[in-house]
Amino acid sequence: MTTYPSCSRETTQILPRIVVPLLLIASVLMALRSIVHSRTIFDGSIHNSYNPKDNYNDNREATAARASFLDYSPKFQRTKYTFDSFVIGEDGDKIDLAQFGLEPDEGNNGNSNKNIIINKQHPSTVTLFRDFDLRNRLSGNETWIELLEYRRDDTRPSLSFYVDKVAFKRWLHSSSHAHNDAGLGGIESIESFLLKYKTELVALQRDVNANDNINTNDSDNDNTPLLSSKIKQWLPVDEDYAAKPTHLSCSGGVWLVHNDPKENTTYVGNGKKKMTKFRSSTNNDKDNDSNAVDVRTTIADDLASNLQKVQEKCGRTVLESYALRHVRPGIVVEERFTQPSTIVGDTNSDTNNNNDNVDSNYNAAGDESFFKGGMEFKVFTIWGRAWLTVWRPGTDGVKALLFRNGTNLVFDPPPAKKKHKKDNTKDKYNKKDEEKKVKPPSIQQQLPEWIDWDRVISIGERLGRNKDMFRTDIFVGVGTAGRRKQQKGDNDNINKTIRYVVSETEIHPTPLRGFEQVFEEAGRLWLAGYYLLSRQNRLSVISNTEVPQEFYGASTSNTN
Repeated sequence: MTTYPSCSRETTQILPRIVVPLLLIASVLMALRSIVHSRTIFDGSIHNSYNPKDNYNDNREATAARASFLDYSPKFQRTKYTFDSFVIGEDGDKIDLAQFGLEPDEGNNGNSNKNIIINKQHPSTVTLFRDFDLRNRLSGNETWIELLEYRRDDTRPSLSFYVDKVAFKRWLHSSSHAHNDAGLGGIESIESFLLKYKTELVALQRDVNANDNINTNDSDNDNTPLLSSKIKQWLPVDEDYAAKPTHLSCSGGVWLVHNDPKENTTYVGNGKKKMTKFRSSTNNDKDNDSNAVDVRTTIADDLASNLQKVQEKCGRTVLESYALRHVRPGIVVEERFTQPSTIVGDTNSDTNNNNDNVDSNYNAAGDESFFKGGMEFKVFTIWGRAWLTVWRPGTDGVKALLFRNGTNLVFDPPPAKKKHKKDNTKDKYNKKDEEKKVKPPSIQQQLPEWIDWDRVISIGERLGRNKDMFRTDIFVGVGTAGRRKQQKGDNDNINKTIRYVVSETEIHPTPLRGFEQVFEEAGRLWLAGYYLLSRQNRLSVISNTEVPQEFYGASTSNTN
């Protein structure tokens, strides 16, 4: 009988020699693939050699994504906040987004998209900046919050420009004074005493007080004392100003200051707190008032410490956008805006004459408006058209939601928060305090007569061009010089002193608590633009012509 040698032992010895190297090679290849992929992710550096078109080199991906979301037909229920009409596009060639996704009304012959296209003969395109294009993210049934999340997580560096207060304010100032095709003439920015990035502050040449014990090593990026000293020298002693970090949001690190050199007093407000009166003291004071303080030191120290921060959240729960988290830290010190004094004959003037801390030298009318910020209008634009505007008088909360024509949206105010109080005899909450109290429906607030509402809308829509959704914050009021002129009795022509200035812009607005149902309508119209314009081949994606080339860094070529 022929016998064959057993190979089981050899097999057990050879297999590990083959399998183990193969597994190691596979692991190395996978690791290399991950490394190569990770190197394509923008790291947030302003000088990164990033091509803004990198995400759009393969048009086939975008086409597939568009086809995917266009196959979905979302349905929406009408609410008390549903718009009957929302028309976008140029004059004579418009498209109405308001009927999108709604069930047909009676007499509409079953066509829910009736009258969507106003001009069918020669439809023009609606332009959209490439860095605002969300089509490759859409699934087709997104809500307002979900669309905001797409924008929040977008890593395109050009979006940081719109929330970088240093870069945007510089661009706005230069563009509004230039005669070019930008069309920004007449849009005013707030004049700045100081507008610098942290790196520019370190290199800023100004005499440092010889008595300050400061390390002047400019290479130390975390030299808070040096930064504080340099910031302090730019804080006015006898002028009103607002100072804040340019890379934070939600009133983070904001200081409002009113200086009264005649009375040697200073009124200071931090964040959303009311202004408090202090006895002024500077290094040049000759008197030794023990109660006097130099508030500039406190403000400068706080601003310098904020230069080391990155804001991850607004409040406890709302995540901030990638764009804001990658803004270069900086500081702005600019003129402080206030509301005008009480205007004779204007019954709608937003003033209150019961403030005990009124500076009689500058506020002869005796109203509280002087200690508030300028009247603020947050204009939400959708596809370049004003949707709703949030009216915030000074540091107060939402006073009204205004349509494009200046009339009020009647809304149900957010319910009052529950307040729990413990009974004196029992360790239990009182039932009466547990009952949820609801505020009455909002009272329609009329705009003051001195407000040029068309101008507010014009500014918001100009800056909202070529963007799917955008918010422009506009201050309407007077600066220090205009306020003092008013107090001298020159109220014959109030419009000469009232100014309309852009405070900031936002690509990722913080959700307005209690108004979720109102803003779901904004989400519907936002989504409608993508659907209707894409289906009709009327959406033209173009390069961003607003972001300056230097914003990307000297090493980046102009490819956006």
